[in-house]
Amino acid sequence: MELYNFIAVLDKEQQTALKKLILCGDGFSVDWFQDMPASLLTGIVLKLHTYGWISHEGKSDLYLWTPEFPKPDFMKWIDQSQTSTGFSQTPDQFETCQVEKNNEKSASIYPEREKILALLDRAVEEDKSRKISAALADYDTLLDTLFNMHESKPLPENLQYTFIHVVEKRARLSLFKPRMRKMITYLSYAINMAESLRNQKMQASLDLLLGQHYWVALDIKRALSHWRRAWEVVEDLNDADLLKMSLKLKILSYVGKGQHFKAIEQYERLIGNIESFDEDFSLFNGMVLSFIYTDAGMPQRGLGICESIRKQCVKKENQPLLALSYAMAGANFLEIGQVKRGKIYFEKSLVIAQNEDISSVEFIAKVGLICVACLEGEREVASEIYSSIRHVPKSSWYYLLHYYALFETFYRLFGKDVLAADWGILLEDTPLDVIAPVVSQMIRRLKIILQEGDPAEKNFETEGS
Repeated sequence: MELYNFIAVLDKEQQTALKKLILCGDGFSVDWFQDMPASLLTGIVLKLHTYGWISHEGKSDLYLWTPEFPKPDFMKWIDQSQTSTGFSQTPDQFETCQVEKNNEKSASIYPEREKILALLDRAVEEDKSRKISAALADYDTLLDTLFNMHESKPLPENLQYTFIHVVEKRARLSLFKPRMRKMITYLSYAINMAESLRNQKMQASLDLLLGQHYWVALDIKRALSHWRRAWEVVEDLNDADLLKMSLKLKILSYVGKGQHFKAIEQYERLIGNIESFDEDFSLFNGMVLSFIYTDAGMPQRGLGICESIRKQCVKKENQPLLALSYAMAGANFLEIGQVKRGKIYFEKSLVIAQNEDISSVEFIAKVGLICVACLEGEREVASEIYSSIRHVPKSSWYYLLHYYALFETFYRLFGKDVLAADWGILLEDTPLDVIAPVVSQMIRRLKIILQEGDPAEKNFETEGS
């Protein structure tokens, strides 16, 4: 599948160039291909770096294939396409190039190439090792750089592919640092690029990602619009990965329309088990689904989903998402009145989030612990915790609406007394016509309850199993 995804975005000329690079053996140099346009070579090199398939040897112009490169699959592709043209002098030149390179010519191919390659190299490695904060910083720097270049002068085709791939990588980490306005802009530009490149598969993938970002930004109508557009294309693409991603997002679309039992039916019928949720946003879908099960009177099913997600995170050493899964379990325990158990899970979430420097999850965990403190009669403790998150961006409070059960508990117990004064955040600020029905219903309910006085504190058990 990786091979197909990689080759699908290459035109015939680029595929021919890629075959020649692969046939070089353990590595290659752009200097070996004087007859190829520099922009063509640079585009392929950047794309290979994006996938983490080549490493750059210091200041030289030598590139070596990494262990992650699926060379047998690509050699099979070359054999099937009946291409045997290589670079006959490669072995000798490979020996020579390990000793000496013409760096001046290398630098002249594209002025920003070295900077872009270094950022990609570092970001991909950080991403693989789950150093999320560092990877996000490098992806953001790279996107800002490419976008500014594009604003001053449209990017050449090879760098458009690079921009699109970096946008996709960054978008999949947005749960941990939303940066929604920027990412919606970048994803929109990337979709336009994919359209101009006439790449339907890439456009469908980007539409799914843009829909996810509109969802997190609480614009459910736009999210559904982009998802529907992608679904129409995915049906004809015969791409298993995109189809699987679409099925998962259809669960969220039912939630967005308030059809919770339809969302449960979709999960039970088409997905079957949480182990098939294999990337961060789809696991977030699972966490949202855990709330749906709890609200539908099946809390053990909801907590079971959280437990399955935690096991997956431990197996894959995904600490950032593990922190979020603990927070979601804590919120589910609060929802069924098991405050002490909720506290344990929020505390575990907080420790991991602080160790991994994931401020968005740290924020959620602290909101949960504020609820616990209030329910345990420790108002001063709640105020102390709140003082540590007063500085967070205003948008963070709106993102908290996605965790609606936790938001409602927090607002009723503590938030109503501080949010308006600190941020000017009132329930009236949220446009009810575009957000998910479950959230808009919660807001309407809170408006009524808060006008009449709220007995929330009396309705929670402070003792839990």
